[in-house]
Amino acid sequence: MTRTALIGTHWGDEGKGSCVVRVIKNSPEKVSAVYRWQGGRNTGHEVFMDGNRYDFHLTPSGLCVPGTYNIDGSGMFLDAARLVEEIKSLREKGLEITPDNLGIDARAHITFDFHRELDGFDEEKREAGKKIGSTKSGITPTAVSKMARVGMRFVEFLNEAHFEDFISDMRRNANKVMGVDVSAKEMFERYRESRDFLRGFLIDEVAYMTAHKHDNIVFEGAQATMLDVDFGTYPFISASNASRKGLPFNADRAYGIVKAYTTRVGEGPFPTRYEAEKESEVREKGSEFGVTTGRARGCGRLDAVVLRYSIMVNELDGLFITKGDILNGEEKLKIGVAYHVDGKRFETLEGVLHDRSVLERVQVEYEEIPGWDKMTSSEGSLTPNAQAYVKRIEELVGCPVVMVSYGKDVNDCRFFDNPMKK
Repeated sequence: MTRTALIGTHWGDEGKGSCVVRVIKNSPEKVSAVYRWQGGRNTGHEVFMDGNRYDFHLTPSGLCVPGTYNIDGSGMFLDAARLVEEIKSLREKGLEITPDNLGIDARAHITFDFHRELDGFDEEKREAGKKIGSTKSGITPTAVSKMARVGMRFVEFLNEAHFEDFISDMRRNANKVMGVDVSAKEMFERYRESRDFLRGFLIDEVAYMTAHKHDNIVFEGAQATMLDVDFGTYPFISASNASRKGLPFNADRAYGIVKAYTTRVGEGPFPTRYEAEKESEVREKGSEFGVTTGRARGCGRLDAVVLRYSIMVNELDGLFITKGDILNGEEKLKIGVAYHVDGKRFETLEGVLHDRSVLERVQVEYEEIPGWDKMTSSEGSLTPNAQAYVKRIEELVGCPVVMVSYGKDVNDCRFFDNPMKK
């Protein structure tokens, strides 16, 4: 039995969904289940497989692989109406999704339309320079409801007798803040289809994990370490624990998913960001636009300072490097190896760097190494300069690289070790 977590190391969009599928397809032993432990509709995992594209927001990427069970865990924020839409859309693309391969934990919290409205309302009222860059998916208001102990969990969402009273109280609170009036009866009818559709997916994750304690399981992270509510670049973060610290079950191993370069969407410090012209070039080449929002992502050089920090936070056993092919044709590459601020040099995020006003002022120390024309040879092996890039990353951060991807299809990758090994 091996339980392996796959976690984004920077600000998300590293290709975690594709890496989940790659692990399942390349594991010498069967992976029984994929477990999503946090996030909600603000997540966008894009998987290309066998000429098809699948977009996952509220469901685990393991649904791509027949015979794999998938779990939406207790820490997730589920937009019920959009979850129904997603399941129907994936079915139209040929994926089989039934209670036999997807379960939703009873304790997952529900995101309603007024949560989305509140999210957008809060972002819009912020002054210029103080915006968070929210996806306006309702995640933060859902988290607030949960922590204030006034939220609704999936098991209660399915209980019609409880649902109407709850909606009436919650809507009244939203109206006080926004002055919007939507009747409880209207909302009750609106969510009737969702309740009926999702009823059969109810499970208890604790019971499942206990019954399958000898199975191989992959934990699929959403967002990434630098968006973790506690360990990320606060306040430009998500509203859940997107690092290993948020896992409710023990992981035997954890691997960080890191792009060969760095991206960030939304607001907040981005020390290794490219100059405007180069950023635009890489963005177009790498199709760096959000799966959920369509927003253009900021692009920059690989940030080893952040990577070292993520390795420590998540106690990573290895790294998956993705999208190396996007750097094809680069004559020289730069890696951010240290930050300088107020006369001090930092090789990882620590102390005063958690103050965003300090992080915004850092000067980055770069190391330059040769680039490559193509990342892989005709035989599929890494070319010498690509090998040197991977090796240098390992040396800089003290963590082995176990996989490199060189194309968007899940088959465009090379494993150097088995992340599901016992």
